[in-house]
Amino acid sequence: AIPAMALTETDACILLDEAKASTILGEAVIPPTPVNAPGYSTCQFFTSTGKGIYITITLGEQAKRNFLNEVAQYQKGCSVGYSGGTNTATPFPPEVEALMSKSVLELFQMDIQMQGNCGGKIEPVPEFGPNAYAYLTPTGFQIGTVAIVSGDNFYSFAYADPGMDIVQMVEKAKEVTRA
Repeated sequence: AIPAMALTETDACILLDEAKASTILGEAVIPPTPVNAPGYSTCQFFTSTGKGIYITITLGEQAKRNFLNEVAQYQKGCSVGYSGGTNTATPFPPEVEALMSKSVLELFQMDIQMQGNCGGKIEPVPEFGPNAYAYLTPTGFQIGTVAIVSGDNFYSFAYADPGMDIVQMVEKAKEVTRA
């Protein structure tokens, strides 16, 4: 097993190179365009046939805010939505803001529990440490994901292939995580 604390990298494109991505996807990839912004690092590998690998690292306070956003929405019902187009975030209600004192791991665990209560299927993946989970719920985005909390950071390794079901894509996401 890979110890969860072994993940400390904050640049997603360092975690997987084009050659390994091509091998996992089974075809050539379009060179990735890394995106590094405050609180985030992403690296995406796409093929001309619609397959893709998505690696995202969300750092500290931003990871907490992302989980709080979902937790706040799950408290109101079993749907989560995201809006964009504004540079000013809507403030959290005081009872949600108070949860910022919790760790990234505690908020991740709250989020997982709430997703499970809403019918989401999320399973531990002990191969990658005690804080690693696979998301097995099909969504609007057909994508299989392995998520790991390491320290104050949240790592997501995802695989998409329009020709596979969610279980097959999670197996490929595990392959991405191993690589």
